[in-house]
Amino acid sequence: MLTNLEIFPAPEGDETSVVFDVSADQIQAVNYAAVYYLRWRFGGELLDIEETLAMRVLVSLVDQLGQLSDAGGHATIRTDVPRSGLLYEASSTYVTMRDLESHQSVEERARLAILNDILDDLRELCTRLEVAETGAPR
Repeated sequence: MLTNLEIFPAPEGDETSVVFDVSADQIQAVNYAAVYYLRWRFGGELLDIEETLAMRVLVSLVDQLGQLSDAGGHATIRTDVPRSGLLYEASSTYVTMRDLESHQSVEERARLAILNDILDDLRELCTRLEVAETGAPR
């Protein structure tokens, strides 16, 4: 569960932003999923301009999550609409791709459980941000 969630509507020309708290375990799981997603989505391909820009956004998100994860303890994430979508995409993709294996380590099972617990919250967050930014969900 994402706690202390606050959405800040964008002033003219800026992006809507969001702030929420996560536990140490949640930030580590999401960071792991984001790193996995980065390798999966962009590894070994020639990238066009759009894909390069998307990769740069994801790399900045991975850097932010990595710093928070390395610090240990609870963390406060401040992000925007594109990065929130990537948080959801990375977590969802990780669960979809990794939860199919018959044998997982204890760490992997714990990570999947954490990500499964926050997937609905991340999807809801994306919807709420979209409504805050455009007035209607996609």
